[in-house]
Amino acid sequence: LEQGPAYLTFREGDDLEHIADAFAAKHDLKGGEGCVGRDCVVRMLTSAMRIEMDGGGVGVNRVSVSGVEYRRQGALEVARQAQLSRPPAAVTAEPRHVSAPCAPPFCSFECATNDALVEERVARDFIEDDPELRELMRGYPPPRKCSHSLYPIFIGIPRSEVVDCVPRKYYGFRGGHHSKFGDRAYAFGPHEESEYKRAYRESYFGSTKKKAGWDCMRHYEIVASGAVPFFDEDPTQAPSATLAFWPKRLLRDLRTWPGVFPNGTVDVDVLDASGSYSKLAAGLLTYLRE
Repeated sequence: LEQGPAYLTFREGDDLEHIADAFAAKHDLKGGEGCVGRDCVVRMLTSAMRIEMDGGGVGVNRVSVSGVEYRRQGALEVARQAQLSRPPAAVTAEPRHVSAPCAPPFCSFECATNDALVEERVARDFIEDDPELRELMRGYPPPRKCSHSLYPIFIGIPRSEVVDCVPRKYYGFRGGHHSKFGDRAYAFGPHEESEYKRAYRESYFGSTKKKAGWDCMRHYEIVASGAVPFFDEDPTQAPSATLAFWPKRLLRDLRTWPGVFPNGTVDVDVLDASGSYSKLAAGLLTYLRE
């Protein structure tokens, strides 16, 4: 809000939509670009409260409309990351912020790496070192030969939806379903696309899975948001012409990475100490973009 942060206070069992509607009316919130009208504001606030409740347990919870509280929740993780990656004071750069598809006030975010050239170099090196990604970057997957050549399907995503850098992270997992590996918070409606993508931007991994088929737009949305897709099933079990544009072995092996646990948690100290995540996320983002 223009006058500073404003908080919603709520408990488990409360009518969240009613609380959000009363708050929007009190502060005359009408939304803005990407979220127009009182109804959209109420849906966004209700969604944020549901996410908080999933992670907050029993008791009073607070949601900051300005996003200050949302970022504060990840402060300890960010501090641990900073201890591992902070450059010498003499070469410390200002935090890099880039724009994102959004509903105000969430129209920008902080990049995990301050130097765009460093991130680009890390991404290129990772792609070159990984045989799957290197092969995918250099050539189209082979077709099936019947009476004609049948090429695998690639799902396109608008360039405007692809972020310009890997965002700074505050959460381990975000996902769109209840998994056998644990309950990954998801509370977005059909008109909350901006919030849906913001949740992925702030997470290390986006939970995804095979549904009616192996390939879907969700995998692409996760990478386009600067996160890494985490498959509940082994993606190498997909037919050869399915997920043909994805590094299946690389994504399968995430399950065995130090610091990554399939119950929806991440040990940030262990994961970031290896340096593997930042390389993977930057490499996948560059691969998708190109």
